[in-house]
Amino acid sequence: MTLIVVAAVFAAASITASAQTVPATPRPIWEAKLPERVEAVSVASNGACVLAGTKSQFQVIDRNGLRIWEARLENTPQNSSRNFAVSSTCDWIAAFRTADVHASFAIEIIRKDGTRKSVALAAADGVNGPLVRSLDISPDGKFLAIGFETNYLWIVSREGDVRTRVGPLQASSVEARFTTDSRRVLLTGFFSTGLMDLNGKWIWKSESRDLIASRDSDLFAGLTAPMHGPQGGDIVILDAAGKVLWKEFAWDASMAIAPNGKFVVFTRNTVSPNQPTQPPFPISPVLNNTPEISIRDRAGKELAHGPFAGQLAGVSSDSSCVLVKWGRYSLTQPITPTRNWLAGWNRDLKEVWRWNIEGFAPFFEVNSDVVFDWNGDTIRAYRLPTCNP
Repeated sequence: MTLIVVAAVFAAASITASAQTVPATPRPIWEAKLPERVEAVSVASNGACVLAGTKSQFQVIDRNGLRIWEARLENTPQNSSRNFAVSSTCDWIAAFRTADVHASFAIEIIRKDGTRKSVALAAADGVNGPLVRSLDISPDGKFLAIGFETNYLWIVSREGDVRTRVGPLQASSVEARFTTDSRRVLLTGFFSTGLMDLNGKWIWKSESRDLIASRDSDLFAGLTAPMHGPQGGDIVILDAAGKVLWKEFAWDASMAIAPNGKFVVFTRNTVSPNQPTQPPFPISPVLNNTPEISIRDRAGKELAHGPFAGQLAGVSSDSSCVLVKWGRYSLTQPITPTRNWLAGWNRDLKEVWRWNIEGFAPFFEVNSDVVFDWNGDTIRAYRLPTCNP
């Protein structure tokens, strides 16, 4: 089984921590059974529908768990939601199609009425070929952003016409998503990060990597740590114009931003006071065994701080819960011991609810109040509890 937390517009359940006699857990809201095993899902930016991929077909399912339409597509990898996307209008999808012939790689655009358009990707060829890193459809349903494993970005219309080709960029593995106004593209991932207009012109460019943004793109966070070697570098917080508001050096940092842009959460390892006094000295300092977690406001003022165990998974869509996950998982070995959970902490870093998850690896995306999991041929949707008092 696999689990993913996604951005959605469902209203959060009203659960008061002080009134709970039993710890809250995500509440089931629907399930849908498909004809075949579900390989991966992708969710529309507004949460209106879910695209489920199996070995032989796609199915579009609405927010109530009802199937809207389906389509078949050959020679398409179904093992990653990065390889397909569904429009917020729920009437068209895009999927990366591979083939034995390298030049035949393409994006298939399929409409609810059955019409199709193939967008050849040979023109994006490079060291790794025209392999797709990310697909994202604009919230207004008009455009598709294709980020390539090579250092290229394309913007394509829903009719399949290539509107903009950008590249080569500074770094490969381009990840891109549209802002909520559908007028800009946020480039994340490696070191070609920042905001770009639909014509491929930088609005502003960042020197950081792993760029994340608030819902209205008025607050951003990135890292300046290198991609390889010791992960020491600045956590960088930027405003809507890309101006640095504050930064702070950290080791092994991870970050999340509240969708409302009011605060930033980050974890880091701290330097141990017990450093070697005799050579050979390590290339990076010895770190403490227990990481730390902090919540800061936009100006960098610390709102909460404490020890941390787990992995930062994001902030819920109502900006009330810091989402934390824990999972021991291997692609080749069973979970030993079985210990997987998703938890919600309030802004004081106190745990409000925990969901113990047995037998599968949890994967999450930020800004969420709905959980989708799938096992075999069945998809289930759950609503997250709120962490407000």
